[in-house]
Amino acid sequence: MRKTKLLSLNKLFVLFLLISFIFTSCDIEKAPYKFIGGFGKLSTDIARTDTIKIEAVQNVMIEDFTGWKCGNCPAASDVVHGLIEKYGEERIIPIKIHATDQFASPDNEHESRDFRNKVGTEIFNSFKGNALPNGMVNRKLVGNSQIVYHTAWGGLAKTALDLPPSIVIKAHSRVIPSADKTTLNAQIQLNYLANGSLDDKLAVYLVEDSIKGVQKDYRKEDPIIDPYYHTEMLRGAITGTWGEFVSLFASEKKNEAPISGQKIPIEYNYEINKDWNPDHLYLVAFVYNEKTKEVIQVIKRKVK
Repeated sequence: MRKTKLLSLNKLFVLFLLISFIFTSCDIEKAPYKFIGGFGKLSTDIARTDTIKIEAVQNVMIEDFTGWKCGNCPAASDVVHGLIEKYGEERIIPIKIHATDQFASPDNEHESRDFRNKVGTEIFNSFKGNALPNGMVNRKLVGNSQIVYHTAWGGLAKTALDLPPSIVIKAHSRVIPSADKTTLNAQIQLNYLANGSLDDKLAVYLVEDSIKGVQKDYRKEDPIIDPYYHTEMLRGAITGTWGEFVSLFASEKKNEAPISGQKIPIEYNYEINKDWNPDHLYLVAFVYNEKTKEVIQVIKRKVK
């Protein structure tokens, strides 16, 4: 009888150890995942980005809502390119977002392709986009909306460019082709020059240049321009439309904001759509405040 009780106690002890091991293992496994977001992971290889030299200046992102059937939209595009000529392509970062059925839907006569995508539609709808052309400068709230007419872009851009930067963003990418797919490996490094916030989010978009197509321009005698080469066209988002919180990668501790002097390298792998030309792709990486939606810093880098 006593032997049987001892066996039972031994079994219970073994079971207790097994349960303890499982729960302890789970706790141990959780710690590294605080460095992993829904799309990226904390990188241990910072050599590719840490050696890049970037001047600490404030840049500006201009999201230009457009469409190939929008005859007034080329005038807005000219405003953006005028700002690039004035301030430089490193500091003015445009993203052309093709939006609405009225201005961007394909037809059988002129343009059979649909340049709209889920990311652009989410942005347009979330910010309550309206009649084109219009857009956003660093997603800054002006009055009761982030969306403003293109004649206001220059003044907003100048004001933003004069601000001192709080973050330097570095980026390095490489294309990895294979038999069945093409993968983009991108590494983004955030160098904080001032204390950040728990509301800081990183988003990484892809834009494509030199897309041959058609465009209406009401300033022309013949308003149908064919061929027309679309530039800075939003193609997709490596991080999803709204990105992910920087705090996921800033510390092992929960809910700890990035601090001044901190370098945060984040790595992504993303499958490139077969309809896109990797030679004409650019990364647009930006940090913004999740509550206000305003962009804190942005860069654009050629995919290599």
